[in-house]
Amino acid sequence: MIPIILITTMVLSPTPVLIITEVQVHGESHIKIFNPGTEDLDISGFRLRKKTASGRESSIRVFPKGSAITAGGYFTWANSKNNHHLKIEADVWSKTEISNNNSIALVSPEGDILDSVAWGKGENQFLSGEPIPNPSKDQIIKRISSDEKYQITGDNLNDFELYPGIKSDISESKFIKTWAGESSKTSPIIIGISIAILSSISILILRRAIYGRA
Repeated sequence: MIPIILITTMVLSPTPVLIITEVQVHGESHIKIFNPGTEDLDISGFRLRKKTASGRESSIRVFPKGSAITAGGYFTWANSKNNHHLKIEADVWSKTEISNNNSIALVSPEGDILDSVAWGKGENQFLSGEPIPNPSKDQIIKRISSDEKYQITGDNLNDFELYPGIKSDISESKFIKTWAGESSKTSPIIIGISIAILSSISILILRRAIYGRA
């Protein structure tokens, strides 16, 4: 009798892929998470963790029961300082703060790190590749996007940028208009001198027209 061998295969559902797309460090902090998949996800029990510069790990927030993120949608945690969570309509919040030389990680209930980002310098950080520089007070950390797709290379330094960065996002024409408006308010002496010069030129042109000479 020929023995029959039964081979069973276990089909595992893929781990939900969620990515961190935005981090505000200074002031009232927030973290934005994106679902690039085609299905809505129940993220109850998922956790945001942080590490300080010394590598000390602590919780930012455990997502409560009923938390969900839609396909192609966002889920936002915010610090509740000055009601920042209400202003940006965050999905979850806590009193936890993040600062320079920190790192954060999005962790599944099973303990798998789904995404992480580190900035500045620190020991034993949540890190993929190289950390990005610390943001200044008027900058936020944003994942680079192109053609409506977020960049995912596994290297924080390649995947994230500081926004607005060095270049101003004000258009040149708007910048000139703003600068001229401020100058007119703060420099009446310059306006007076300009008017006097224009008047002198006008008189000179008129004399030349009448007498044919200066």
